Amino acid sequence: MQYKVIGLDAKADAIAKKGMQLFPDFLYLRFYVAHAAMVDGELEKGLKLLNKKYNLDEAFPQRTAFAKGEFMLFYAALCQYFMANDSLIDAITCSNALIIEIYKYACSENAILDLLQLIKAKLGDVY
Repeated sequence: MQYKVIGLDAKADAIAKKGMQLFPDFLYLRFYVAHAAMVDGELEKGLKLLNKKYNLDEAFPQRTAFAKGEFMLFYAALCQYFMANDSLIDAITCSNALIIEIYKYACSENAILDLLQLIKAKLGDVY
């Protein structure tokens, strides 16, 4: 949702909400909304969209494969959830999985690097 990038959060949220109504099984959008909910502090809403699971395969066992964007957004949302709950070891584990995907698929790492900065800031001098 590039509208968020340029500061049009309300427009991005409206599009996401309408998209979820029209296509509730579109995982990329579902995980985007879950991530946005986590960032906004709506942890239970975000976790519900992840089917209250910490593993993508367990959350959607009917799927045999996932797109890299689905994978990235699922674990980015989960990382935000762990960060909000001060579960730093779990957040680091998620971020490490995301880093592997960055190099594996040579995809954009900006959102993941932002998460790593948050983790580093939360850990302080320990990191």
